[in-house]
Amino acid sequence: MNVAQICRKALFEAGLVLAGGASSPLITVGELLIWANDGNNELEKQLRNAEQDFLWVTRNSTDADYDWENETYDPSDFGFTGTTTTHTLTLPPDLLLLKEIRVTTSNEEDTIFQQADHASPVFQDLMRSTNPQRDLIYWDLVDERTLYVANPPSSARDVQLSYIQRSPRLRYYSIGTVTTIQASTLIEGASTPNWLIQDLDNAGDMELGLGPGTWAAAVEVAGVTGPYVDPEVKEWPIASFTDDDTLVLKSKWRATAITTKNYYIATVPSTPAEHHHIIVTYVKMKIAEKVKSYRDVAAATSMLDRKYMKMLGDVQERQNVDPEFVEEYDPDF
Repeated sequence: MNVAQICRKALFEAGLVLAGGASSPLITVGELLIWANDGNNELEKQLRNAEQDFLWVTRNSTDADYDWENETYDPSDFGFTGTTTTHTLTLPPDLLLLKEIRVTTSNEEDTIFQQADHASPVFQDLMRSTNPQRDLIYWDLVDERTLYVANPPSSARDVQLSYIQRSPRLRYYSIGTVTTIQASTLIEGASTPNWLIQDLDNAGDMELGLGPGTWAAAVEVAGVTGPYVDPEVKEWPIASFTDDDTLVLKSKWRATAITTKNYYIATVPSTPAEHHHIIVTYVKMKIAEKVKSYRDVAAATSMLDRKYMKMLGDVQERQNVDPEFVEEYDPDF
């Protein structure tokens, strides 16, 4: 499910969708998005607690610059330049949990990185030493994105980081209209959609939502009646954004071409699809808190706890399954 589908399902389960398709004006699209992001963050935390390495990425200090959440980052910032007086390196903005550091420079791959508290005696001794060892590098992660190194190498070293990535926030966008082309993957936008300006090309996996009704979006403001819900909306995965008003779908548009149609673009959470129902329950709980339905809050909270427990049980069971080894066939046996 994308974030629009998650919000729509939460509204249905909370009983706030009226016969005409609108929900209570007490709940806004902005609130739904905040709650969905909070729920997704909580889900990711639970998966990390189960030692599930979702969103594992590997970056090299020789990689090209990349954008993340409106910030351009140069990976060379975490490479060693050979200046032994530089003890701090700036880590990527999407780094959440550092898993591994290793040198990739030829003939220097045996360099070992050892984590230690920067206040520890061994760390402080290396900091004060005029000739510290260089094949065993001690480091500590301080602040949010600073790698503090006690004894940086004396020569330039390229570095590879492996880490759990902080997922970009879930986005929902529906400014302007779109036109499709039959048997083509191109989608043209109109009325200043500004997809690149809105940084949608760096917002993770995205889907385009279109429907047959006047209101094409699954969760959209319809007058003063609250978020509008169209159950006939269908979603198409987006491959890329070409510019501010052109995007490319992952598959061809096979239906009859449509012109200047309302639409939405929404993020698909990076967590496994089988667990997206947990985000729905979280949003439902927040809706109940907003409308002050305390019985529903208690019910949703209890359901959320049960879903977390079941999810962790399922994850651990998959992790602990013993492998089955099959012996090679021996025709003479």
